[in-house]
Amino acid sequence: RHHRGRAGMADGEQEEAKAKPQGFEGVAFDDKLRVYYSRLFPYQPMYRWLSYGGAAQGAQAGDGFSRREFSFTLANDIYIRYLSYQDADEWKADMVSKLPHKMDLGAVYTAQPKQKAFISKDGFKEVEREFVIDIDLTDYQEEKIIITNCLDPGNESFKCSFRFMAVAVRVLDLALREDFGFEEIFWVFSGRRGVHCWVADARARKMSNQVRSSVAEYLNVFKGGDKDKTKMAAVSGGLHPALRRATREIEEAFEDMVGEQKWMDADRIEILAAHVPDEKTRDTIVERLTRKEWKNRDPLDKWDELKKIVSKASQA
Repeated sequence: RHHRGRAGMADGEQEEAKAKPQGFEGVAFDDKLRVYYSRLFPYQPMYRWLSYGGAAQGAQAGDGFSRREFSFTLANDIYIRYLSYQDADEWKADMVSKLPHKMDLGAVYTAQPKQKAFISKDGFKEVEREFVIDIDLTDYQEEKIIITNCLDPGNESFKCSFRFMAVAVRVLDLALREDFGFEEIFWVFSGRRGVHCWVADARARKMSNQVRSSVAEYLNVFKGGDKDKTKMAAVSGGLHPALRRATREIEEAFEDMVGEQKWMDADRIEILAAHVPDEKTRDTIVERLTRKEWKNRDPLDKWDELKKIVSKASQA
């Protein structure tokens, strides 16, 4: 993804700049893009990836690439769909010419997308597309209980926020490999506040929308529409083996999160306890961990005590 930006140099700064190595400072954004697209963009590796050696049955190598849709977002939010290219050289020429600020990869169709206007509706059908999962830091935000700063990498909480992303990648990667047998999995930074997972196995690319929804539903712990009521419903009682595996992956990072997210602070204990289904257990947690003697205890000590309370209640 390429995000819009502005760079410029006032007349009064030109003399000072002569004495400094300029690099890309003061260069217009589109000029930077032109350098990137003409010299640095990895056309050949991406061409080999997106060709899949001729992914469609009976196709010549590279034929799948020519039937792949690309879309560009240009300057001033001009959006262009149904672009397609015969090979990497044609793709590069158009990128350097149009200088997209953002590019999206679409599906592979039965015909070249650039010919869509000349093809009947029945003759232009989607053949395949990668299975893509988008994880966003805003998915984890919860007022007063989860802190995520997803905009400013210079902010101290940014690293703490991306701990959620690191754990999510480990948990989902294991599920996709061990529960579904996928192997061609490609994780990429989304460009701002999350990560994208591209599953490129042949059978993943051929999945119907119904199958894709079923896989996504399996990977989704929270069911229904009411967040607060469904969260604990998903993890109460005996845990599904996939959730037990996820718990093991989470545990190490969770100990860091307990302190970073201030979950054991007195003003958050009650909010956290609200996720425990049993009212008596909730009251015990709040009453004990808000006592004066617990106020300055280490967050992990408080967490251990909370686990003891819940464990004892579950055995009663």
